[in-house]
Amino acid sequence: MQNSFKFIKLLSLLLVFCFVNINYSKAECGFDGLTIGEKSSEAEGAFGEANTENNIGIIIVDPEEACPGENLEQVSVEIIISEDEIAGFRFGSQSLKKEDEDNEQSLYQYVAKNYGTIEGAENKNWTGHKIWEINGNKIVYSKIFFLKVFEEELIVTNSKFSDFFIDHDPDLDEPEEEQ
Repeated sequence: MQNSFKFIKLLSLLLVFCFVNINYSKAECGFDGLTIGEKSSEAEGAFGEANTENNIGIIIVDPEEACPGENLEQVSVEIIISEDEIAGFRFGSQSLKKEDEDNEQSLYQYVAKNYGTIEGAENKNWTGHKIWEINGNKIVYSKIFFLKVFEEELIVTNSKFSDFFIDHDPDLDEPEEEQ
């Protein structure tokens, strides 16, 4: 009876370990272990100095270096820096036509594999966006067709830094009332 109890405990522990291991075995881009909120010096040490404009730094990363084996060769990959912290990661791709045979939608395939599918987005003619949250990270994926250019973009950030990825024009702000 004791051996059966030990066997059941061992089997349960093994199942839990397998479940946890499967959840963490996703093939997301590793960025050498960098995480959102980490000091920017870690990113610059691994991938080079950030180009800074308007207090936002951008480190352009070779897709194969950040995301080995993910078929993102035609995708631009950037680490975004705000002040002295990693604010997130931005991925982008462009094609001259939505129906372009060379447009394999490798960025969407990466999104579907790592974050989940988006209804209709597998269709090359689909345009739109989706925002969702996974494990404390905000995921923003969009596909647009603008000026005869088809663009895909993926942003991975968190709630603390999500505002840094929103286009902001201070001229559009309503003026404060003077007292």
